[in-house]
Amino acid sequence: MVYPRTPEEVKPLIADLTKGKDFVDLGCAEGEMLKRIDCKSRTGYETDTNCLNIATKQKGMTIINKDFLNEKLKGDVFYCYNHANVIDKLFKKIEKENIKGTFIIGQTNSYTTDGYLEKISTEKPRVCCEGCFKVFIIKR
Repeated sequence: MVYPRTPEEVKPLIADLTKGKDFVDLGCAEGEMLKRIDCKSRTGYETDTNCLNIATKQKGMTIINKDFLNEKLKGDVFYCYNHANVIDKLFKKIEKENIKGTFIIGQTNSYTTDGYLEKISTEKPRVCCEGCFKVFIIKR
């Protein structure tokens, strides 16, 4: 069974949200998602040295070597596929700093949001599931 967690699998789920937008990948690893998304501009945050060495060689994107949880986030569409504890911190950051935009969060089906989706979203959150993977789409 294939779970939609690779850039090519997630891309069709979010294509309508990224076109003409400033896209920010929060934890971009090697920049694979940034490379494949149709958008106006591409920015990625990454702190892993091995990933940075590859991501910074990609053309047409800006890679920032900082922890996004400690930065003022700017963009239209934010994507994050990360560990559950990082996602929880991101939800709290969105709420505390009142960050506006569309947030696309990838996580396993076993992940629960403890009500944060409804708390921080201005529209009913959209959840796309396949296999044991979820993509949460939150608009603020």
